Amino acid sequence: MTMERGVYAQGWFSRGHNYHPSLPPRRLKMVEDFAEYRATLITWPSLGGGPISLAYLEDEASAPIPARYRQYGFLKDSEFLDECRKRGVKAFSVIFSTQGWEFPVELNDAEDEILAMNELRGVGKPGWLGLREFTQNRYPKLWAPFEKYFPEGLTNSRGERVTDLWEECASRDIHGNAQHATWLEVPELEQQCHYMDIGNPVWREYLKAIVRIHVDAGVDGIQFDEPDSPLAALAYGGSFSYDNVTGFTAYLAALDPSSVPASVGDLGSFHYGEWLLARGVDWVNLKAEGDEGVVARLYMRFMQKQQASNFKELSDYVRDYAASKGRTVLVSSNLYDGATWHDPLAEMVDILVPEQRHTLYSQPAWMRYIAAFGGDKPVAISTNPYDGVMPELLPRMNRGKDFDRFRVMLYEAAALGVNMSVPYGAWMGSVIKDAVWAPHEETVEIQNFLADHEDLFARRTANTTLIVYSTDSNFIENVWQVQGAPTAVRTTTRKSVRQVPRRSPFSESPVPSHCPSARSTWPSSTTASFAKTTSRRPVSRGTPRSSSPAAVR
Repeated sequence: MTMERGVYAQGWFSRGHNYHPSLPPRRLKMVEDFAEYRATLITWPSLGGGPISLAYLEDEASAPIPARYRQYGFLKDSEFLDECRKRGVKAFSVIFSTQGWEFPVELNDAEDEILAMNELRGVGKPGWLGLREFTQNRYPKLWAPFEKYFPEGLTNSRGERVTDLWEECASRDIHGNAQHATWLEVPELEQQCHYMDIGNPVWREYLKAIVRIHVDAGVDGIQFDEPDSPLAALAYGGSFSYDNVTGFTAYLAALDPSSVPASVGDLGSFHYGEWLLARGVDWVNLKAEGDEGVVARLYMRFMQKQQASNFKELSDYVRDYAASKGRTVLVSSNLYDGATWHDPLAEMVDILVPEQRHTLYSQPAWMRYIAAFGGDKPVAISTNPYDGVMPELLPRMNRGKDFDRFRVMLYEAAALGVNMSVPYGAWMGSVIKDAVWAPHEETVEIQNFLADHEDLFARRTANTTLIVYSTDSNFIENVWQVQGAPTAVRTTTRKSVRQVPRRSPFSESPVPSHCPSARSTWPSSTTASFAKTTSRRPVSRGTPRSSSPAAVR
C-alpha cells in the first residue's frame, strides 16, 4: 500500500451544529461503511471528551450502553475501535490538545442525573459541568473524583496546588484575561472553551492522563489536534501565561547578550508583558521596528522552539506508555496546511493528517507541497470549511449535485501523492448547522478504484524544481495577516478580528512540483518549499471571547 485511505470520521449530525470536544456516539453502521470504503485509517474518530473531564472520557470509552441504543448498533468507543480493527482499519483516537470546556447543564435535585447539557430545556437545577467542577469534585454522584487520576494532586510551576484546571491552564493575554478558542464555541449557546496553554506543564500532565485512557481503551494510534499552542496565541496578540513569560525570560538569558536589546534591562526582573505595556503596546507585533520588533521576533523563536519541545514530550509519552503496556501505538497530528514552522513536528509523527487551510475544487500545487512536507510518511488530508468551496459544495451535494467535483477532489489528491480522506460527518465550523457527508455510492466507487489501482499512485515525484524562501519572513507575514494587520481589534471582548487575505509565498499555479526530499531543519531560516495556496485565516482565530457566558451575535 503506497498511501492510506482515510475517512474523516467525526460523524456529526446532518443539519445540526458540530459540537466539540465530544463526538456523537459511534455506531456499528459507521464501521461497516468504513469497510465498504476500503478504509485503512480513520481521523478525528473517537474518545474526544477529555477536555471536559477524564471521568467523561472514561464514560465515552466504557460506560454501559442502554438496550434501546444497542438495538440501533450504538457502541462504546472502545468497542468501536475493536470493530474497526477487525476490519483492517487503523483505530485512532483524537486529543483536542488546546481545548478546555465548561458546559451549562440542568440537573435533578439529587445532582445524580443530567437532565440537559449544552442544549438546555429549562428543567431542573442549572449549573456548569467541565474541567473546573472535575478538579473540585463538585458533582461526586456524576463523576469519579479527581484524585482517582491524580492521587497526589497537581502542582504548578510556582509550587501551588491546582484547584481549577480550567483557569490554571488557560492561555492569557497581556492583561491576564483567559483566551478562548472562539472558532469552536457555538455563538448562540452558553458553552465556553478556554484556549489551553500546552506550555503549562500542568496541562501537559493532564494531556498525558488522556493518553493513558486512550491507550488503555485499545487505540492503534492517537491523533493530536491543535498541537500549536501557545504559538498560535499570536493570533490573539500573544500568550502571556506565567510559564511562557518566565520561559521567555530564561530563553533570553541563555542567548548571546549582544542579541538582546539593552532596553530589556535586567533579565532578573524582566517581564515581557510589562515591558510592552510600558511602551504603550498590548500585543506582539512581529513587524514592529526597533527594539520592540527585535524582542518580538525573539519571542517568536522561543514559541516555535517550545512548540517542538512540548510535542516531543507528548509524542514520546504516547510511545513510552504504550510500550509499558506491551503495545505499539502510532502518533499522528493535524499539522494544518504544512506550514514550515510545523516541520519539526512532522518528524515526530507516523502519519500526517493535515487540515487544509482552505479546500478548493482543484489545488495541485498544494497537494504536491503537502506530499513533500510529509516526506516518506503517508498524508491523509481533511477538508476545511473556511474560505474555500465547502460551504458552496455541501448544500449542492445534499441536493444530489456536483458529485463529479467531489470525485475530482479525491482523485486529484491520489494522483499527486496524498490521500483526501472521505468526509464522514465532517467539520463545517461552529456556525453552519450541517456536516459534510460524502455521497455513499459515489464514495464506494472512488474508494474501490483507488484500492484496486494502488500501482498507479506514489508519494514521490520525478520533478526536480524547488523554490527556497525564508521561513521567518513567511511566519511573520502569516501572523501579521492573522492578527488583521494594523487595524484588528485586539481586546478580550467578544468581537472578532476581521478577515484579511492570507497569502503564502506563492499562489496556486500549475507549475512543476518541488522535490519531496528537500526538507527543512529547525531552526534554519530557510527551507525548500513550493506553491503554498492563497487563503484566509478563519475569523474564529480572532480576538478571544471574554469570560461572560453571553452569546456572540
